[in-house]
Amino acid sequence: MRLLTVPCERHLQDDPSMVSDKVFRGKVVLFGGDFRQILLVITNGGRQDVVNSTINASYLWEKCTVLRLTVNMRLESGSTQSEKKEIQDFAANILDIRNEQLVVERMDNLLPVFPDEMLIQETEDDVGAIIDDTYPDLLRNLWNPSFFQEKAILAPTHEMIDIINQLMLTMLIGDEKEYESSDSFLLG
Repeated sequence: MRLLTVPCERHLQDDPSMVSDKVFRGKVVLFGGDFRQILLVITNGGRQDVVNSTINASYLWEKCTVLRLTVNMRLESGSTQSEKKEIQDFAANILDIRNEQLVVERMDNLLPVFPDEMLIQETEDDVGAIIDDTYPDLLRNLWNPSFFQEKAILAPTHEMIDIINQLMLTMLIGDEKEYESSDSFLLG
């Protein structure tokens, strides 16, 4: 995460007439976030339009001071040293991939290289393999709330989510019951 500050010069506080010439009227402004992840949406704009609209491309950028946070507090969440190490290694791998340090060139494309322990081996039922890897011993842990709170399967489309949900429902024992949302009504 980067923090940007636009400095407030002390003499501006003493002489209000000078405030209008300064960025943000001389106030300190703090921008936070990872600017690689926070992009503007430009209607009918292409990649170049989006890149040119970022704060890095703004005339304000030269007036900013970049401060970097050096400790990722989320990496401290593990309860044991081995869990903390596993979380740190995972975060380092993701950052390396994002910074294009772990890439290989294949057919004129740069593709990320993932460590073997992050991969699910190819199988006839890829979705089932993802479910089994994410929720091992599903039926045994069905009534354990923390089992589901600590895991998630992310999917790129609603169609893929529907496929995953339907497959998981077939793995569960019992009758399926559908509850209507409070904003819907039954006809008839």
